[in-house]
Amino acid sequence: MEQKTSTIDSMIWAWSVVALGLMLTGYAIYLTFIVEELVSPNSTSWSLWALGGAIEAWTYWKLVTSTKSGNRRSSELALALPAIACAILAVLLAGVSITLGRFGWPDPWEWVVAVIDVSVVFTYIIIKSLTGETSKAAKWASALMVIDIILSFIPIWVATAQNPGNESVIPWTIWSCSYALVGFAAFLQLDKSWKDRAWLFLYPAISTFTHGLVAILASRGGI
Repeated sequence: MEQKTSTIDSMIWAWSVVALGLMLTGYAIYLTFIVEELVSPNSTSWSLWALGGAIEAWTYWKLVTSTKSGNRRSSELALALPAIACAILAVLLAGVSITLGRFGWPDPWEWVVAVIDVSVVFTYIIIKSLTGETSKAAKWASALMVIDIILSFIPIWVATAQNPGNESVIPWTIWSCSYALVGFAAFLQLDKSWKDRAWLFLYPAISTFTHGLVAILASRGGI
């Protein structure tokens, strides 16, 4: 049994490292496209990701560790690595975009989405402070973060639908594949129940869809 667990941990690390590599590759390509003015990053969505990315990563990490059964395993860290990398790189990308003057001023309706999105983040903080780091609290926080992710993507979905040439298919496809691999690795957590694995699968599944939709919209005119 111990050998089987070790083999599964190795598989989870392998899939997660590949997912991390894809995440880093996607950001390297996107940053290059920003510098070369091949894409026009949506200022509202990227600002929200820069502000909330760390909370999303922390929430997923707490969900992974709170749904464990048995001893803590190193592969639990592996699942969170792509989300942690995304949180750090989103801040870097926003900083580069601001420095190069690539961020435009948000439309009025985008401000409304941003306020709602930030409200969801504060709701998470309140729930966390009231309930503590319990499994139930982690699941509630994960559900709120899924809402946060969807809200934060609305501005870039609308902008890309209106101007497909503002985005590139390549990095968004790579990021979508990265999250798909994280979702697959989540189901390899065989020491957890099916219900707990479904919760672990929720974040990467939603992220696969949200990033993939940008790629689909950009395919009508982007590179």
